Amino acid sequence: MQQILPHLYSFTGLQVGRVYLIDDGGDLTLIDSGLGSAGKKILAQLAAANYTAAQVKRIMITHAHPDHIGSLKELFTATGAQVIASAEEAPVIEGKVPGKLPDRATLPPIYRLIPLTPTLYPAVPVGRIVKDGDVLDNVFGGLRVVATPGHAPGQIAFYQPEKKLIITGDTLMHMFGLRLPMVMATPDMPEAKRSIRKLCEMDIETVLFGHGQPIMSGGREQIRAFARSRGIL
Repeated sequence: MQQILPHLYSFTGLQVGRVYLIDDGGDLTLIDSGLGSAGKKILAQLAAANYTAAQVKRIMITHAHPDHIGSLKELFTATGAQVIASAEEAPVIEGKVPGKLPDRATLPPIYRLIPLTPTLYPAVPVGRIVKDGDVLDNVFGGLRVVATPGHAPGQIAFYQPEKKLIITGDTLMHMFGLRLPMVMATPDMPEAKRSIRKLCEMDIETVLFGHGQPIMSGGREQIRAFARSRGIL
């Protein structure tokens, strides 16, 4: 694991995407679960850091895409943690409906050549539904839920106002600079852009992404500059 801030870590060596760990005095929270290949690596890194699986009390899901919930079943089984997600993403996590895909007709021509298949994921019970503005008081001094739909209908981010830190899911990516979420996995790009505009109004210094390296300072200014460059602001 790599420490990002005191009590906040990112797991290393994952094939795709990022999974975060928050340590509140030995009471652990995971943010997302990574691909199906990530579960064993996450559990091994927890053990190497002298944590037990039973210390993981909650797994908070930004959105129900395979690179964010692929290992959720394995981690839930190993830890017994409460799964926390939005109402829109819960049916996908619980294996009741497949995740929403973009309308192929709205995609640029090159992306229409890539097959998109609705997928049902292994069912995991969601123990707590959260919505925009809810606060998880017992996590990292109070994490506020921020609705950031578009890339997924019920995507949420997690904001810590005193630390001016946000964990964005895939609201934005930070790979070779800031980028929009992946077109072929985003069913509502106009809504995704409105979610980026929402971040532009928040007091943010540190930004943690589902894909790419963190921004440790000047987060709002960098997001605003990106939004202006793409005509979002």
